[in-house]
Amino acid sequence: MRRPALHDRLALLALVGGLPALVAALLLLDGWFQDPPLYWTAASGLLLFWLAAAWYLRRRLLYRLRTAANLVTALREGDLSFRGRGGPRDGGHGSLMAELNELADALREQRLGELETVVLLRNMLGEIDVAVLAFDDEGRLRMLNEAAERLLGLNEATAMGREAGDLGLAVCLEGEPERTLTLDLPGGSG
Repeated sequence: MRRPALHDRLALLALVGGLPALVAALLLLDGWFQDPPLYWTAASGLLLFWLAAAWYLRRRLLYRLRTAANLVTALREGDLSFRGRGGPRDGGHGSLMAELNELADALREQRLGELETVVLLRNMLGEIDVAVLAFDDEGRLRMLNEAAERLLGLNEATAMGREAGDLGLAVCLEGEPERTLTLDLPGGSG
């Protein structure tokens, strides 16, 4: 048997917690109202209020959990502009939202730092007349300078994301890192 969700368990707990008060109120109403239709009207009103309060608690809790889940999903997918509102930080939900917002801010600062580093690196690589290429772990080209474009006979738009083997550079990524190779490429050889 599957365990009920947290919001359902808390709504059930609210119903169980309110049950003694409801029973006590119904017993008091029995002594207070001698007319049965009046008693049943008041009892029905109390019962409906009790159920509505538990339903409202469940809906609010579910809304807050979904908000937190959506914020985490946005962060995981790289959307760092998403923010959550949570109320006072001393409350559980407020603390959770504040921490998630701080995580988003930290990730945003990290991404901006990475972008600044890439821009600086691109500017530096553009100034030197030595072919420089950068590949990812899967052997796909992620960065090259103008000298590398001339050597490969390709522009950045057509070269980016291509595998080293497609560019005739697979041998450069294999074997010892420090060695001398002779290659024949469209823009030159040596």
